[in-house]
Amino acid sequence: MAEIESVPCKSNGAVIRAIADKNVFLIESTASARLHAVTPDFLPPPDLQDGAEVSCLAQEVKGDLDWPGMRYAVALARGEGATAVSIITSLESDTPQEDAVKLATATLAEDRASLIETHEAAWRDFWSASGVSMPDTTLEQNWYRSLYFLRCVTKPGVVSPGLFAGLINATPAWHGDYHLNYNLQQTFWSAYITNHCELAEPYDRLILEYLPRAIWLARQVYDCAGAFYPHVLFAYEPADPESCNSVNGRQYIHHVWGLTLGVAGFAVQPLWWRYKYAPDPELLREITYPPLREVARFYASFIQTCDRKDGVVRLGPSVSPEHWGWTENLDRNYDCAFDIAMTRYTLEAAIEAAGVLKCDADLAQQWREALPLLPSYPTTGGEAPVVVDVAGAPPTEYNISVPATPVYPGDVVTWWSDKEEQELFTRTIDTLEWNGNNAAFMLAISRARLGMPNSADWLRDEILARQRPNGTLTLNRLGHHFNTFGHYTEQFGAAQAVSELLLQSIGDIVRVLPAWPLESSVRFHQLRAQGGFLVSGGCEEGRLLPVRVLSTVGGAFRMASPWEQTTVQRGDETQPATPEENGIITLDTRPGEVLVVSGAAS
Repeated sequence: MAEIESVPCKSNGAVIRAIADKNVFLIESTASARLHAVTPDFLPPPDLQDGAEVSCLAQEVKGDLDWPGMRYAVALARGEGATAVSIITSLESDTPQEDAVKLATATLAEDRASLIETHEAAWRDFWSASGVSMPDTTLEQNWYRSLYFLRCVTKPGVVSPGLFAGLINATPAWHGDYHLNYNLQQTFWSAYITNHCELAEPYDRLILEYLPRAIWLARQVYDCAGAFYPHVLFAYEPADPESCNSVNGRQYIHHVWGLTLGVAGFAVQPLWWRYKYAPDPELLREITYPPLREVARFYASFIQTCDRKDGVVRLGPSVSPEHWGWTENLDRNYDCAFDIAMTRYTLEAAIEAAGVLKCDADLAQQWREALPLLPSYPTTGGEAPVVVDVAGAPPTEYNISVPATPVYPGDVVTWWSDKEEQELFTRTIDTLEWNGNNAAFMLAISRARLGMPNSADWLRDEILARQRPNGTLTLNRLGHHFNTFGHYTEQFGAAQAVSELLLQSIGDIVRVLPAWPLESSVRFHQLRAQGGFLVSGGCEEGRLLPVRVLSTVGGAFRMASPWEQTTVQRGDETQPATPEENGIITLDTRPGEVLVVSGAAS
């Protein structure tokens, strides 16, 4: 809901609601409203019918040799003290203009109090799934805002949003497309840990439907088995390039950034995350595993084409995500940290998935054999080396924080990695220079994952440097020209970055308040951990509060206990929990069971 205060001599203000269960804006105001067309040169003029009570704008979007085109209609119905604006497309209706008018007028005809109550009940149900409470208003407000924005642009069954949540003109930058070398994935990151995995369904469907084209692309570009996803996708892309009439199978692939090897694994990673956070065998079998399997096949196949030295491959040629490009003699086009991390992550995920599904034993063996062939991460020399993006390159000012990606989103360098590797990546992140564009939340989560000091302060400062007066976040720090292009959906990842200060579950091991200062009281409710566990907890007056765990699907709950002595309450029974040598406790759970984990009274 947006509330606009009165404007002297013009309006008494307005309350605007995007109705939760229908494509309608309800505007409560005495001010008049009208439709205004914004049409680019490449579209035909719209049909605008402006009546006293109802106005309707109908627009045709012409097709091409392989896409039939579409139509959409926006209707505005005027009533006493209220206006309804509806949107219908030919994707859901054969008569969008007629149905848009019906929807707008029917909305105004409803009892307004009942309409608003139904709308607000839907949002109450949404917010009951999880929550945070913290004294830091910047972090708390951005947790709620980014999750609200995400829910406004995605839900099961809709077309995935692209780069921008709302267009400021008819020709959005980068065509408003799907960028897979980081932007689109970050849009959905907040869905998993905040207990709204269903919001990621449009992304999963996009990747699954692109799979036939990705298989074709791996064969055409690399002569490899499996599937390769490029860095740019478009909505409504025909799945089978070989049946297309357009040039090159109607395939777009950028000749530089589209050939980053790690993007394929990065594209399927969110599908695996959704399964890990909300385990469902049918989801794994039907949605997650097919793309994951084919990308793992691609990596195993590609590795066989690479030169080898000292028992490992020289991984490439490839391009660091938006750095260097193709260089002379391909001097900086091998052993990219991003490629190494995403290849490793994908192969390990595919092995685990095949084990769960009890299938593809021969493939899983190939994937196991490919893992030790991956090279080490490229670093500088000297007594205090840091990771660089590609072998042979010096540190630079990064656009995407490539040297930090093995920590996040790569998930392969963790709190549980050996001390030397942790120190290498901590030093790398601490000294990394970047241009402010595309890495605020990646770096924030990387810092939190390694428990770097003042992680919460670092995130707050980066948010404040981007926060507009209306609460939305710009891409770069305030004042950068990229910020004028629109409301970037990738900034909806803020809730993930805030949540990672409070709860982490990398490798199916839960850590509570891993990057939050205990002297600052905080509470969180039902943040979702890998394994399908809903975890609630916090701290107060410098001490940890008991941790409540709801097991949604059963299985082993593993947690790094922050207490010297730990007890577990199941119903009315309380027992001690004995940790392993590394401080991890393992508790078997049943679906629906609630555990309370706390420190033993001294």
